[in-house]
Amino acid sequence: MKRIFIISCLLIAITTVSSAQISGFKLPSKKGAILNAWIEPASPDSETPITLLVSLADNLQLDRVEIRKLLTMYTVRMYWDDLADGGNNSAASTQHEVSLGTLTAGTYSINIQSFYKERYVDSERLSIRVSNAPPPMIGHNIDDVWIEPTDPNTADTITLQVSGSWPTSGYSLGTVVNTTSQNAITLSMHWSSPTEAVLMVITPYEHSTNLGNLNQGTYTVRVESHLDNELVDWAEMSFEVTDGGGSPPDKPVWPWDIWPWIQSDWIW
Repeated sequence: MKRIFIISCLLIAITTVSSAQISGFKLPSKKGAILNAWIEPASPDSETPITLLVSLADNLQLDRVEIRKLLTMYTVRMYWDDLADGGNNSAASTQHEVSLGTLTAGTYSINIQSFYKERYVDSERLSIRVSNAPPPMIGHNIDDVWIEPTDPNTADTITLQVSGSWPTSGYSLGTVVNTTSQNAITLSMHWSSPTEAVLMVITPYEHSTNLGNLNQGTYTVRVESHLDNELVDWAEMSFEVTDGGGSPPDKPVWPWDIWPWIQSDWIW
């Protein structure tokens, strides 16, 4: 009986030691195992190039990368091999980059698969969200304001010229309101934002407004640019109208007014 008890204790002790050794034993990681995967920038928008970064547990040489896309699902296959010299190479790195370019706004899944010597080793899955890029800063869009002729007199027909630019194509000019209060002229241009895809190029514009004939004096001009009913820019200038030997006509002059025998107030 005593012998059976001793043997049982020995078996329990052996089992305990063996379990401890097994639990502390770690299998070596496979070559090409993925330590971490992430993207930069972490919160991309539709105009920001996206880079996928992958770090490995080994110092391997990247042989090639295959990227496949199906709708919003990406599969990135990375094929690894040993370093060319068979040993450590200071030029190699455990972190590697893969360019995904720019993506439209939406949510994407990226399945990264790692292969060592053409054999599948490991995989990692990411889910990323791409937001819409913020619209370009509108701000200043009136570049210059001037009149033609540059030194007008009361006999000249004066034109107000405005030039400027928008950060993209697609902006459309709707109504233009010209108001005059004594010698103060206000020109309000009402624009609409693009409603469809645009070209990301600076798009210049020019606009002309006929002011007609003006009386002698000094005038101030304020040009306002409204985008979607919101004032976004303005510019001011002043000019002087000199005496041109006559005052602006108050009413139309008809061709028959030059004949002395025709009177406009005749009663037939």
